[in-house]
Amino acid sequence: MDWIQRLRVRQLYVLVSLHETANLSLTAARLHMTQPALSKWLRELESDLGVELFERHSRGLVPTRFCDTLVEHARTVLGELERTGETLRAMSDGSVGQLVVGTTPIGTSGLLPACMGRFRRLRPGICVAVHENSLEKLLPLLKEGRLDCVVSRIEAPMDAAVAAEPLQEEGICVVASRRHPLARLRRIGWAQARTYPWVMPQANTPLRREFELALAAAGEPMPPVAVEASSVVLIASLLRDAELLAVMSDSVVQALSRLGGLKVLPLPLARQATVGVLRRAGAVPTPVQEDFLACLREAAGA
Repeated sequence: MDWIQRLRVRQLYVLVSLHETANLSLTAARLHMTQPALSKWLRELESDLGVELFERHSRGLVPTRFCDTLVEHARTVLGELERTGETLRAMSDGSVGQLVVGTTPIGTSGLLPACMGRFRRLRPGICVAVHENSLEKLLPLLKEGRLDCVVSRIEAPMDAAVAAEPLQEEGICVVASRRHPLARLRRIGWAQARTYPWVMPQANTPLRREFELALAAAGEPMPPVAVEASSVVLIASLLRDAELLAVMSDSVVQALSRLGGLKVLPLPLARQATVGVLRRAGAVPTPVQEDFLACLREAAGA
């Protein structure tokens, strides 16, 4: 275990960078090192560990399974250290701590706002930092410890490194501007809807998959896609074009309906998505995290 005592935080950054680039000269330039010094450090680390971290080839380096495992843990350590620094900065600004939450659009407009008021009253000194993105971008940050939890749709199968707690069911619907020709009709068929251009969630996102499954269950083909986007703000702005249609989750529509201008079209979509909270598997929640999870459960129940 002597190598652990000699290891420094910067060396973890070096290892992660080398894993990402698979190139000694590129990593050396990125980290302002000389290539001989980097090669020497890597040889010494492999000697200390007793395993080969990279296979050397003429085109560069290929990480071994030992390297993949070591880098996975290195990212977690670095994530925890960076989170500690963020918490200390929040405390220096007057907070008593920090909670970092990831969310997809479905959480931003529904469950998360309902939870935040409860949590703020329960823990008034905690600064909550919210990061909105797609689930595929948030999951690596969660596994590295850079996020305390993620509020999102839950899909099976989940990553083994992630624990998922379902909280509520969420429907999806088709929306349009109130000025859209279909908004004036009480009954609409899919054939009519396909004559208009659509704003569609990006491919392979949970909402897109749910919509495709709903169409497949109804025996309907995909409508014409004019725009692919994940930003709720962008989609709502695009719907000002009276020709466009879009698919959204119920909670997003409810949030946007307060602003006016949108209408849910009577097109059947017999799909329900499960919304919940994701955490690192095996990680014991802190008291602050436990309180936040309790507020999420309370908001979902309400």
